[in-house]
Amino acid sequence: MFVIDPAPTFDAQVNITQPGKTDAAVLNLTFKYQDAEELATWTAGLAGRKDVDALSDIVLGWRDVATASGALPFSKDNLGLVLTKYHTAAEEIYSAYFSQLKASRQKN
Repeated sequence: MFVIDPAPTFDAQVNITQPGKTDAAVLNLTFKYQDAEELATWTAGLAGRKDVDALSDIVLGWRDVATASGALPFSKDNLGLVLTKYHTAAEEIYSAYFSQLKASRQKN
C-alpha cells in the first residue's frame, strides 16, 4: 500500500573523511524529513547561516558517537564539535541528506 505521509524522520549513514586515513568514519544520523516545499524554503534560507545552525534544523540525533572519555550525546553544541574537528563534515552531511531525499524520490 502506498502511504501519502512519509515518516517524519529517517536514519542514514554519513561517511566522514578522516585526515590521513583511507577509510571514512561512519556517522549514524537521524534526519528530519522535509517535503518539497519545506526543503525549498529551508534551502533558500541557507545563505549566510552557520553550518551548525542550518544542520541543527535537519539533524535530530545520532548513534554511536563518542570521545576518548565516553559516549557523546547529541546536541547542537556537540554537532558543532564534530563540524569543528572534521573540516569536511558539514559538506558530507549536507550531501548525504540531499542524496537520501533524492534516492527516496527515485525509488518511488
